Amino acid sequence: MLRISKYIFILLLINVLANETPTEITMDDVELEFEDHLKGKIDEQVIKDAMKFQYVNKNDTQEEKVENKQKESENKANEENLNTEQEMKDSQNDKKSTLDPNIFEEIKGAYRIRSQDELRYLLELSDLTFLKFTYLKNSKNSISVAKYIKSISEKLNYLAGIILIDCEIFTPQHHDDCQVYDYVNDSFPKLRLYIPPENRYDSVLDAWETHFEIPWTEKEMTESTIYNFMISNIPSKANKVDINTSYGFFSTNIMNKIVLFTDKNTPTLLFKGITNYFHDRIAFGIIKKDQEELIKEFKITKFPTLMLYKTIDRKRLLDEPKIIIYDGLPRADKLVEFIEPHTLTEKFHYKMKRGVAEHDLKELSVNMQFTELTTKNYEKTFEKLGEKNIVVYFDKKFRMKNAYKQYFIKN
Repeated sequence: MLRISKYIFILLLINVLANETPTEITMDDVELEFEDHLKGKIDEQVIKDAMKFQYVNKNDTQEEKVENKQKESENKANEENLNTEQEMKDSQNDKKSTLDPNIFEEIKGAYRIRSQDELRYLLELSDLTFLKFTYLKNSKNSISVAKYIKSISEKLNYLAGIILIDCEIFTPQHHDDCQVYDYVNDSFPKLRLYIPPENRYDSVLDAWETHFEIPWTEKEMTESTIYNFMISNIPSKANKVDINTSYGFFSTNIMNKIVLFTDKNTPTLLFKGITNYFHDRIAFGIIKKDQEELIKEFKITKFPTLMLYKTIDRKRLLDEPKIIIYDGLPRADKLVEFIEPHTLTEKFHYKMKRGVAEHDLKELSVNMQFTELTTKNYEKTFEKLGEKNIVVYFDKKFRMKNAYKQYFIKN
C-alpha cells in the first residue's frame, strides 16, 4: 500500500513538472482521486487514465483561451473599424452641412430681398428688429455662417427678422454691402442690424421715421456673437403704466391693450419681441408689482400675468371692457395665436399716413353703432367717456344717414 502511494506521488510530481501552469481544477481532481485510492475505491490504472484525461483537458483549455483572445482581438478590431467608418461619415456630414450651398434655401422665415426698393418697403411695414445677412453663394465663409443664421432664425421666430441679400441677384449691384474687397480673401458675409424707431411719426419734425442701422463690428462670426448682437438691440414698445398714467392708457379706444404684470425690472426677450411684432396694432403696457392699487383693481395674484384689456371688437366699441387672462405656454407662437384676433387689421400709423379711403368710410359707416342714451344710462356713459368731446344726435327713430356717419369718422 505504501509503494502504491509513493508511485502515485511520483506520477503526480511528473505531471506537475510537465505542465507549467496546471489549473486548479486538475489539481483538485487529482487530489480527490488520490484520496479515493487511499480508501481503496480505484486502482492504479484508473488513476493514470484520469491523470492523462485531465492533461488533455488542460491543453484544450489553453487552446480555448487562445481562441477567445483571438476572437476578442478580432471583435475589437471590428469595433474600431466601425467607429472609424462612423467618424468618417459624421465628418463628411459635418463638412456637407458646413459647405452645402443649399443652406441659404433652408433658412426658414427669412425675407429674401432682391432690391433696395423691396428693403425700403419691408422696413416701412414692419417694426421688427432685422438682421441683414449679405452673401455670395460661392463664398465659403457665407456658407459656414449661414448655418448659424438658420438656427437663430428658428429661435427668434416672431421676435426678430432675418433679411437675406444674395449679391448675385440684388439690384443695384454696386450696393455698398455687395462690394468685393481685394485686400481680403473672402469679403462675405456682411452683417447689419436694423432697429425700429421708438415712434413712427415725429411730430416735431413732421416726418415719418424708419429703422436706423448698426454695423457689425465683432471680429468673429459665431452663433452666440450674432445671437447676442440681435437680442441685445431689440427694444421694448411697451408703456410703463402706473397709478398716474393708467387712466390715459386704459381710456383710449383706438386699439385694445395687452398688459404685463411683473415683478421684474426689465421685460423678457419674449415680451420685447412680441411688442415689436404687434406694434401699432395693439397697445402694450407694463405694470410693476409695487403698483398695489392697480394690482388690487385687476385682482392680480401671481407674477408674471398677461392680460388682454379689450375695448373694441374689430369694428365696434364694446359697451364695457372685457378682460381675458392668458393661461397658455410662454412661447412666441402661442402668444401670437392669443393676441392676433384682437389687433387692428392695419397698423394705425400706416393708416394715418395713407389716409382713410372713401370706400373704407362707407364700410365703416355701415358698421358704425351708437349708444342709445336714456335717463338711466346717460350719466354713466358720460362718466365713462371722461373729458372726450361728445356728439349727441337727437332722433326719435334713432336712425342716421350714412353721410352723417362718414362725416363723423373723417373728422
